[in-house]
Amino acid sequence: MTRKNPHRNRVRRIFGVFSRYTAPVVALSGGVDSSLLTVLCHEYYGDSFLAVTAVSPAFPDWDRDAVTELVKRFSIKHIFIETGEFQDSRYLQNEEDRCYWCRYHLFASLRGMLLSNPRFDCVFFGAQRDDLADDRPGHRAASEFGVIAPFIEAEWSRKDIIAEARARDFSWADTPPSPCLASRLVTGIRVSPERLKRIEEAEIYLRARGYQVVRVRDRGDAARVEVGREDLHRLNNNERAEIISRLQSLGFSNVEFSPEGYRRGGAARLFPASILK
Repeated sequence: MTRKNPHRNRVRRIFGVFSRYTAPVVALSGGVDSSLLTVLCHEYYGDSFLAVTAVSPAFPDWDRDAVTELVKRFSIKHIFIETGEFQDSRYLQNEEDRCYWCRYHLFASLRGMLLSNPRFDCVFFGAQRDDLADDRPGHRAASEFGVIAPFIEAEWSRKDIIAEARARDFSWADTPPSPCLASRLVTGIRVSPERLKRIEEAEIYLRARGYQVVRVRDRGDAARVEVGREDLHRLNNNERAEIISRLQSLGFSNVEFSPEGYRRGGAARLFPASILK
């Protein structure tokens, strides 16, 4: 009796989805999901597809570096583009629908590429089956623009994606999720390039200190630092003092540390510091 090969079964399912399309445009953010999708598209389509990355002040340097390294390693056809969310007040005001307007502009831009270049016949993005359990504004925008999620159609879960990336010995297989810098802003605090740059510099500093999972939540004039739970023990008084000093030099008047560590969606659970005064 022949044992089933999970790797082959996964790839067969995703290639079955790919077979319905000829030349996709793939949204590549630099995260594990979209990176693996891009590599799989490269294997199946060769030079017949195009990977596209949207850049803005909300896109951190470390994600840009990850994208650049990936496309160079596999010789993938790729371009960076600017989308229009930073000219849209609905995005900048940072209400609960901010993610929707970000995805709206991304998918509108990618859909526009199809209309201007008939060689491409669809747009892919890296959503997977587990995402369906959450309220993801990006799915609504994807549906409106007819954007396709091959992992969902092939019934791949997050576990499948990580297993496949590990099977291929990709160094980024276990990279923690890292959403855009705007996700660090407490809801209602206006998005601005200056605020995002301050957050980026703070997180670069903390990464350099060895924290792999880190979020600096911007609460207006205050910052809330979240690190991975496995690193909470490192935050002794001396460590905190050095971090506070650096973040205050970036313009945060007050710095606090989350005793629970990193929690997904942490910014949405906080109030701006000005409200608590």
